[in-house]
Amino acid sequence: MNTVKATFSIPQEIMDELNNYAKESGLKKSNVVVSALEMFFDYMDLKIAKERIDEIKTKNLKCLSIEEIEKELRL
Repeated sequence: MNTVKATFSIPQEIMDELNNYAKESGLKKSNVVVSALEMFFDYMDLKIAKERIDEIKTKNLKCLSIEEIEKELRL
């Protein structure tokens, strides 16, 4: 995975926790942040998927099959 440098501000309390965790675990702070962000994005993907499923159920929206989508897109 290619990496890039990023600069951003975070609350001091979060930085203190990051420093403490990195020191205790022996992990690099950047690795801890990357892991945390990956978990956050996975969580958000799941949350969005659940919201869409709920929307489909409550609004009685129709889900299309792959065949119907291909036909509609003339593929």
